[in-house]
Amino acid sequence: MLPVMGAEVGVAVGADVLAGVGVGLLVTGVGVGLLVAWQGVAPADQVNAIKYCHSKGAVVMVSAGGANARPYGGSASQYGSGVANWAIQNNLDGVDFDMEGLSNNGIAPGLTADSTIQWLVDATNAARGVLGSSRLISHAPEARYFGVVGSSNPQQWAGSLGGYTAVYKAVPSIDFFSVQFYNQDNCYTTYAGLFTQSGSQSGCTCPGTSVAEIAAMGIPMSKIVVGK
Repeated sequence: MLPVMGAEVGVAVGADVLAGVGVGLLVTGVGVGLLVAWQGVAPADQVNAIKYCHSKGAVVMVSAGGANARPYGGSASQYGSGVANWAIQNNLDGVDFDMEGLSNNGIAPGLTADSTIQWLVDATNAARGVLGSSRLISHAPEARYFGVVGSSNPQQWAGSLGGYTAVYKAVPSIDFFSVQFYNQDNCYTTYAGLFTQSGSQSGCTCPGTSVAEIAAMGIPMSKIVVGK
């Protein structure tokens, strides 16, 4: 089945979800209306709507994060379990982590490259602990967030730790990645740049991050969804 896509990559029900500490969920941004509306739908009607989506070969997930969310200062485990519990309480198929705001070398605000990877791993593991194996977990990183683990190439945007490649190696139960191949400098605007060699495009600042190159890092091709 394929994810239902919405206003932002991987968004089916809403966007910019922030897990509140001890108080459930706080929501901000583009998808607030959708989240509030869905939460207000009677459970039986939620189930019927999801069944209809399933009959069309789609799944419906909630996306945590978004362009303006910076949850990295809080507990990753509380964040992951909070959004996962919300998904279950509202009869959704899973959680998409749209974690943004990383700087060069894959560093989240207030963290190091290593602790950023660990934060993403902890949030994902916490969500999986709540969702179990029957529901889905995806991530929606920018393509440049992937890198070759251990690379000394100074042009690798994700840094030597490999960014999201390291996250997947730690949590291979991630079901798929809705990779953001849009709004990334001069990259991914040609077939070759998108699918085979991103560095083939003049001016691209994210070499080595096309679909084929990400797959070569150890991300299964079957788990790479092109967000464009």
